[in-house]
Formats: sequence, C-alpha cells, structure tokens
Amino acid sequence: NLPAFDEVARQCHMAVEPLTRIKLLNSLLLDSQPIVLADSEGFVAAAYQQIDSVTVVRSFATALEQTAEGFVFVSNRYLPQLNEQSNLLALRPRNLAVGIGCNRDTTADEIDMVVHQILRDAFLAFASIGIVASIDAKQDEVGLLKFAEHNRLPLHFYSAGELNVISTPTPASDYVQKAVGAKGVCEPAAVLAASGGRLLVKKKKHGNV
Repeated sequence: NLPAFDEVARQCHMAVEPLTRIKLLNSLLLDSQPIVLADSEGFVAAAYQQIDSVTVVRSFATALEQTAEGFVFVSNRYLPQLNEQSNLLALRPRNLAVGIGCNRDTTADEIDMVVHQILRDAFLAFASIGIVASIDAKQDEVGLLKFAEHNRLPLHFYSAGELNVISTPTPASDYVQKAVGAKGVCEPAAVLAASGGRLLVKKKKHGNV
C-alpha cells in the first residue's frame, strides 16, 4: 500500500526521468530507507507526508544538503546532477507549452535539436513539455508533425487571427506577416497553448526554426 513513484507520476500525468531508476527508488521506499523528496510546488508531496522514511522539502538546495539513500525531485527544471547522481529520480510535470514556427520543409531532426537546445539553455526539461503549438498554415508541415508524433506530444494549431490578439515582447515580423498573415507565431502560440501562461523564453531563431 505504498505510493510507488511511477504510479504517483502516472496519476499526476507526469513523466519519469530516467525510467531506469524507478526500480531503485521504489525498492528504497519498500525497504523504508531514507528518501528526500523535493517538491517546491507541492505536486505530489501529500502522497508521502505520512511516510516516516520520506523527508519532504520545498527547496532543491535543502534536499541536496540532506543525507539519504535516494532523492526524488519534482520539477520542470533541467537538472545537471541527474546524469551524475545515480540515486536521483526526476518527476516531470508536463506544464510547459512550446510554440514553434519554421521554414517550409524543415526536418523533424532539426526541430528536435533546436527545441532541446533552447530548453536546456533556459534550464527547462524537455520531458516537461505538455503541448506544442504553431499556426494553422503549418498543419501539413511534415517535419513538425513528425517531431510531435515521435515525442508523443499533442500539437495544436491556431489561426493568424487568434495569434494576432496576443501581446508578446518580440516586435512583429514583416516577413512572417507577409508569409502567413500573423505578426508572430512561436510566442503567441506558446501563450495560447498555455492558456495565457507566463512566457518563459522569448523568441529564439536557430537555422530554420
């Protein structure tokens, strides 16, 4: 009757990273070994508050100061220590929306590479992407469709009219407006897909993306 980390993640629609560490962290939980759970937003903390072997903290810095057999971080942040610390598991809330504009015939590989790089530069986790969005003129863009399909991400398209009512920090692009009728694509698409959420990364242009 213990709340396995992968089951709690599934119930909360979170991704688990890396999957290979689930066995270790669940085993530590089963054996009542000390685990530190860092959950700054309180996404899953309630499931573990009554378990004596799990110490729940809000700060990741506080978590790393603790002595424990295992660590679980609940965050959409890129965690450099995830590759270095073999007893660290990340639960990824899928609360990032990514707006994408691209040139015609841009490959899925190029889109994938750019999105990974931009998110890493902003210290955000690719696994926390919950939705991808663009303009409806890109509904037949093969590379964009393949990128979303390969990463199992929902892809939403907005009309130029919908995009144009969103206020964004980057000035309107004459090129984009002439091409598709929108003042911009990536920023307003991200804001709309996030239901008006805060823009975390301003427009970045790399190659064809």
